Amino acid sequence: ALPIFSQANIQRSLMLIDTIIKAVENRGYKLKIVTGKTELYYNHQHTVKYCYFEIKGEQVHFHLRERLRQVEHKPTSDGEYDGGRLSYEPSGKLEFIVPCAHSCKYSWKDAEKKKLEDKLPLILKGILKAADSYKKKRVADKIRAVKEAKERRRTWESELQRRKERERIDDLMGQVDNWQKAKLIRRFLKSAEQAVIQKNGQYEKNSEISQWLSWAHNYANNLDPLN
Repeated sequence: ALPIFSQANIQRSLMLIDTIIKAVENRGYKLKIVTGKTELYYNHQHTVKYCYFEIKGEQVHFHLRERLRQVEHKPTSDGEYDGGRLSYEPSGKLEFIVPCAHSCKYSWKDAEKKKLEDKLPLILKGILKAADSYKKKRVADKIRAVKEAKERRRTWESELQRRKERERIDDLMGQVDNWQKAKLIRRFLKSAEQAVIQKNGQYEKNSEISQWLSWAHNYANNLDPLN
């Protein structure tokens, strides 16, 4: 929503903002104005605009507002509250706010003995400090992003190495398994051949048993990783 100012503070607010902008620009920095989306405000289309200072490559936003005070309404004769029990109205005291990095902010308020106009040096110093905070955060974020990228790379490489090692182990154990199977097959074939001879005597080279033994030996040789 748009900031609410009392009639007495409208001119003062404009002059104060103008003074701050000129002071910042005199130090070599720029004011940027950005047109945002259109919003409905009090039944009127309003194009939202916001501005910020461009300082040392950083965007420093600011906000001037008039602080509100809570007003408690008295009940009517029938005990009801006309327009609600509580409402808020401008207090007459201005506040200048500059958000900075890490969700904190600098804030200066009208006081009884010292108005915002008397705090301009502090405000300008705070604006520059806010720019420094954004720059430090951006540098820290970049360093952290690089560190996280390296950590992800190390994790990926470690996982890749682990998978390769697992594949080598699986391949080795597979070869050992095939080697043992080949030895068992050969032992079985030797026993089978002896059993055939013992039962039926010598067999012909082109017989069915001879062909089967030849095929089985070839299978064992192909299975054996040492062959």
